[in-house]
Amino acid sequence: MYLGESHIGTRTRVDFLMQEFESELDEIVKLHRYVIMAAARDFNREYDLLLSKNAHEDSAYDGGDAIWDAEQILGINPWNVEHHLGLLSLSRAVSLAEIVLARLAATCWERPELTVFPNGKTWPRGWEHAFYKTCLKNPIDLNKGGLRTLRALRDLYVHGYGVPVKEEQQHKLAAALNREFGAEPATSEEAAHGYNGVASFFGEHARFDPKDGLHDDMYFGLPQANVTPLATYRALRRIGDSVSEAARAVVTGPLDDASSSKFIRIVVTWWEKNGGIPEEA
Repeated sequence: MYLGESHIGTRTRVDFLMQEFESELDEIVKLHRYVIMAAARDFNREYDLLLSKNAHEDSAYDGGDAIWDAEQILGINPWNVEHHLGLLSLSRAVSLAEIVLARLAATCWERPELTVFPNGKTWPRGWEHAFYKTCLKNPIDLNKGGLRTLRALRDLYVHGYGVPVKEEQQHKLAAALNREFGAEPATSEEAAHGYNGVASFFGEHARFDPKDGLHDDMYFGLPQANVTPLATYRALRRIGDSVSEAARAVVTGPLDDASSSKFIRIVVTWWEKNGGIPEEA
């Protein structure tokens, strides 16, 4: 059973959605960069002032004391800012991507409330994957390209505060992140934007080995998710690439006979189990 005649929304509509998305994603990138740089700048300034002042008065006063005192004055240190802001930024960007992927798909249907927003809610993740992989003339697999792995990282942070329940779970996620993103040093473009250091999703001291798994010489037990600034920037850009690819696929429109796609079969089965397809209001 076919859920309404498919049609592609105008290119103007898709372009508008992408302009909104790109603007919002760029804001996330800039906010992350600004807060990271401002936190380090303010902390270093306070540290230098404390060390300069107190070292003259107390010969035992050293850098460790200055770090402690600066943190008490500012209420935070730049390392904790990096730890949490990277995960917060990725969580926001992944959620943004999910709603935009749904809104893009909605342009393909006369009644998106049946196929994309059932009962006023955003479609399940399985529907999203089936739509983009089986329903379009130019299909794509959203499980590839890093988005699926970043979703898993977001879920780990949101539901577990970045702490995996099992070691196996963490090593599996670390392996996927390493496979998708690697740990290459900053490119000239990234360095020009102020990014350097280590590209890691589990802190700058973590290292991943395909044979031995994930280890952190500075941390006992399972390392928490802790996305460094360089890794955050790369992941945010990858999210943008995935959504852009989806937009290009949507512009081509659904298959001429989309009613035979796996997506439509899933949707029809769901409505049959939930009282049948409602009449158009």
